[in-house]
Amino acid sequence: MKKSKPTLAKAAKKAVTRGANKVKKEVSDRTEEARARARRQALKTAQSAVKLQQQAFDKAFKLIAQVQNRSEKVIKQNVDGADWLPKEGKAIVDEWVKALHGGRARFQETVDKSFGLVNQFLTRVEAEPAPKAPAKKAPAKKKKAAKKA
Repeated sequence: MKKSKPTLAKAAKKAVTRGANKVKKEVSDRTEEARARARRQALKTAQSAVKLQQQAFDKAFKLIAQVQNRSEKVIKQNVDGADWLPKEGKAIVDEWVKALHGGRARFQETVDKSFGLVNQFLTRVEAEPAPKAPAKKAPAKKKKAAKKA
């Protein structure tokens, strides 16, 4: 028994539709996998950048602390050896040195806390499931042109 042309056309249309749907799902799955990989890689890159910045800051800050400590030592030696400087002047210099040292310590605490917060954030984002891509809206319908009379 021979199938008629409309039946063959319907069968072909169904086969093409099934194939297209299969390809659409495969593309969608691969796209989702690529999004997830890109997200993981972006997080890994951000974590590496933060770690690098923190290491650079720590090393630079350590050098600054060494310079400040040496400067403090030289200033104290010069102030202690300066007979012309009154006691009040020496006390002011000592307070100034203490303020600089305390400011440096508070600054480092603040920066360390900030790096900790950034790391917490990145760890939390990494643990969260990736958000799904927003569903695409149906294309807008074309407006029919007004008929001219």
